[in-house]
Order: sequence, then structure tokens, then C-alpha cells
Amino acid sequence: MSIFGALRRGIEQHKAEVATKQSALREFALESNLGTPLEDVVEFELTGINHAHDGCYPQALLKKRLIGLDVELKPEPKNKHDNYAIKVLCEGKYIGWLPASEVRQKQKILRRIERGIIIPSRVVDVYVTSIGEPTGKTDEDGWKIYETRYLKTAKVAVAIYALPKQRAKSK
Repeated sequence: MSIFGALRRGIEQHKAEVATKQSALREFALESNLGTPLEDVVEFELTGINHAHDGCYPQALLKKRLIGLDVELKPEPKNKHDNYAIKVLCEGKYIGWLPASEVRQKQKILRRIERGIIIPSRVVDVYVTSIGEPTGKTDEDGWKIYETRYLKTAKVAVAIYALPKQRAKSK
């Protein structure tokens, strides 16, 4: 195969991936199940992808075929590492967590779930990322030595709808 043929095949593959991602980002409904308007669509890169949870190992599950699939956001209020923990399930299997650092956005999501709003969410990308893990060793200057690992991760898009207006309390 010529260099041009390989280049053409690479371009066609890239176009197909872009089209898949665009369809995954298709419009969410403009109103929630309670009739409140769509306020925002937020994307999160999943965390907790490098360890097993609930008998599932995300590294075995994260595949390009997940792009466009709906995911379930499951609050975990008793999580000892994150007071606002939200587990992400795809086809009923654990694939990661919304990041602990995204407290404000997760609080919004949790408030809406508590009020009965269904939160549509879907996988919009699966890709490789790198993480540095300490080796427990130091170099001759005393710097900690890290080992780079490459892991698959995913990005999910989450629809945030307005909260329903509270009724005035009767006296």
C-alpha cells in the first residue's frame, strides 16, 4: 500500500470518529421530564478508571463502541472519599466516577436528582490518558521517581436542567 493510500485510510478513519462523536453529542431534550428548560450540557472526564469496583474493571470495558451510549449517574452518598460521589454506569456496569474536584457541578446534578429530574448523560469520547504513579524511589537529587502508565478513560456529557419552581408554603 502506498503512503497516500495509508494517509487516505487514516483520514477516512478520523472522519468516521468525528462523525461518531458528533452524533454522541446530539441535542439533549430541551425540557426535562418535569418540563423545566435545559440550562447547560457539561462534560466530565471520568476518574477511578484504574481500579475494579463492583466486580467491574473499567479498563476492560472502555471501548470506542461506547461512544453515544447513554450512561446512568448513581449518587453514592456514603462514599468515604467524596461526599458528593456520583458513580457512572454504562450498560449497568461501573466505568468510573464524576471527578471529586467538580463539587459545584455534582451538587447541581444531585439537587436535580433529589427533585425527581431525570439526568440524561452519555459517553462522548473514549481515549488514552497517562497518569504518573510514585515508584517509592528517588533519584540522586532526592526527586521522587514516577512511572507513567497509559490508561483508557472516557468523557461523558451530562444535561443540566433548571430546577422546578418551589411552591409557596401555605400557613
